Amino acid sequence: MKTLLKNACVVNVFTETTEETNVLIEKDKIIGVGDYYTDGDADVIEDLSGKYICPGFIDGHIHTPLDIFRGLAQDTNNWMMYGLQPFSNAGTPEAVRAGSKL
Repeated sequence: MKTLLKNACVVNVFTETTEETNVLIEKDKIIGVGDYYTDGDADVIEDLSGKYICPGFIDGHIHTPLDIFRGLAQDTNNWMMYGLQPFSNAGTPEAVRAGSKL
């Protein structure tokens, strides 16, 4: 099933612009973005006039294995080095997986 999101203000992180255009989605995947997608391309049509579509925000610098230690050393000066690093160094592979899954 294809869904057409019409007239949405689409935020483009590559060009740092916003334009009102259409977005075609099939199942859970974006097929394309542009005015050339029309009502005839979709089974379901939603008018998103006045609404924004923003990309997901991805934090590319994270320490997921350390999530298991969250709250342990936030009041410590140089908390990453002196508060978490000793625990991180002693972490087992199981603890790393658990922290990442958290």
